[in-house]
Amino acid sequence: MACFFLPSLIIRYNISLHLSIFSSSNQFKYNSPSLKTIQMEEQKNLASPIAPTEIPQLTSESVSYIFKAAKWSKFLAILGFIISGLLIVGGILMSFVLNSLTEELVPLNMPISPKILSLFYIILAGIYLIPVIFLNSFSNNAIKAVNRPSTENMTVSLKNLKNLFVFVGISTIVLLAFYTIILIAVGTAAIFSF
Repeated sequence: MACFFLPSLIIRYNISLHLSIFSSSNQFKYNSPSLKTIQMEEQKNLASPIAPTEIPQLTSESVSYIFKAAKWSKFLAILGFIISGLLIVGGILMSFVLNSLTEELVPLNMPISPKILSLFYIILAGIYLIPVIFLNSFSNNAIKAVNRPSTENMTVSLKNLKNLFVFVGISTIVLLAFYTIILIAVGTAAIFSF
């Protein structure tokens, strides 16, 4: 990590040295940072917990694993798009079909109207589409990064993979909280019913 900061230190020192020579001739004034200030900034950057001490390198074996994972994720993304499309079409058709059925065919005491049920399916498809888009973007950029070695594409693909896991993690936490609330409500209702 120090190798990244050393050239910037040398460049800053050279610029401040040249500017101090010009300022002595009163052409213009520039307050150059002292060497102590620069060293303190460099120590802050080196002491940062975010900065890794060593960046892992990709080997040919790890690149082949990424390529295989990208192929499988492309397959899963295509399936996800198909399922999202079917959910959207099913939600729209459900609204028309359930509205057109006569009263005899609709189950008695249906608590939810067909339009709300249809809207629920469409919203569910939209939520399901978000991780599928992240997965598809990961696979596309990872395949591009492997076929034409590109650090930028690899970075974008890994960013989308991170976004996928963040979305799935947050969704899992929300669902677990929802299930916990439902269990508490059902347990409380069961206790007070006796």
